Amino acid sequence: MDASIVAALCSRAGQMAPAELRALRHVLGVAISGLDAEHSLPTDPRKLAAIRAIQDSLFHLTNYPGHIPDDGMMWTGRPAFVTDAVLAALQCRARAESVNKIRSGKHFFVECPAMLELLPPGALASFLQALEGGLQPRGKANLQYYEAPGECIGAHVDVDDFGLSGVMLLRHEHQQPRASRLWVFPRGQAPKVVELEPGHMVIFCGQAVIHQRTAVAAGEQVTTLAINISASRE
Repeated sequence: MDASIVAALCSRAGQMAPAELRALRHVLGVAISGLDAEHSLPTDPRKLAAIRAIQDSLFHLTNYPGHIPDDGMMWTGRPAFVTDAVLAALQCRARAESVNKIRSGKHFFVECPAMLELLPPGALASFLQALEGGLQPRGKANLQYYEAPGECIGAHVDVDDFGLSGVMLLRHEHQQPRASRLWVFPRGQAPKVVELEPGHMVIFCGQAVIHQRTAVAAGEQVTTLAINISASRE
């Protein structure tokens, strides 16, 4: 896709209905689906200009009204409420739920809002409010499993329901150095790795920032929990 085509597609975004904006984001998402952070960005000036135009457009098309850093990340670390006991409970439930997993592209997932019930009551809501007033959990969550060599999720932007997310690493087992990593494509910059340990979470605007999880290798398994977050000003 050419940068001029991106500009033409987005020129009427301000007058589009919500369904039209979702369709436009989908088109832009398809256009970047061939990116791979491990192989960097295209070197061809025309292709690179198109990627940069898409990145800028995605920032303007998000329905999140707050400030979004260029890498989309609002916070990263291990929340105080994710104690060792809480993490163990989350991991145990994720293992039990794996029998219900269904394939989505090159990985598996399970919709499981009940995972949120394992967190201390009100802890996540309080944490989000302290991070930025107006943020709150929507009650939606899913588990993502990467367990066989090659399983991954390619470069993409998130759908509306998970435009603003908390992604927690529950498990990362590996025999060799880690092959699978979470990558983000900051606006106007080179892709970068988001280093996470079990229990750590990143809160970011995946609707605006291209991201991917690269493939697991032999003997490597990853489980993550994605939590949907809303802003009261949306």
